[in-house]
Amino acid sequence: MIKSQKTEFTIYFDELIPSELTPNQNRHWGQLKAIKDGWKFRALNELRKIDWSEYKLPWGQVKIRYDYYYNGKGFDNDNFQCGCKVIRDMLEVEGIIKDDGPAIVVSSDARPHYVDSMSDEGFYMTVTNITRG
Repeated sequence: MIKSQKTEFTIYFDELIPSELTPNQNRHWGQLKAIKDGWKFRALNELRKIDWSEYKLPWGQVKIRYDYYYNGKGFDNDNFQCGCKVIRDMLEVEGIIKDDGPAIVVSSDARPHYVDSMSDEGFYMTVTNITRG
């Protein structure tokens, strides 16, 4: 009997990435360290809630999709993805992928969704293993 391996997971954050983490901000790295460390901790916390026993890790090639829910102005999709880099780095730290470069993360997409209330802001990060075999 062949045991099926899971090929996708989704984690959720109940607020949006702070604008300080997007590339348009001109801040000294020291000013961002506390913000980045906070998001690293949050990402690791979410990733460690997953039962990885049903996954064969590390994955080869993956695609990442961000569905973000915003009220107000929102983000440019590329800026949102750049802001999520600190979370993407944690995929490598946890051994889900070997590297977060373009040979491994072959596709990354951000999809905005407008919500009526700021209390509904947040985002989902879905990672899919697209390695064949």
